Amino acid sequence: MSEVSPHFCSMIVWATFHIREQLEALFFKCTVQVSPRSNVTLRYFICIVYSIT
Repeated sequence: MSEVSPHFCSMIVWATFHIREQLEALFFKCTVQVSPRSNVTLRYFICIVYSIT
């Protein structure tokens, strides 16, 4: 079993609870910019990538 970094896990938790509004805003912008026929999961992933870069 591969070990998961505690720091990485804490980053996920922090982002989930403390940047939720910003993620939702990014998700809304991405869903507007990306084709409606695109996979919702893909759009969400793209938003996450944009939010951490």
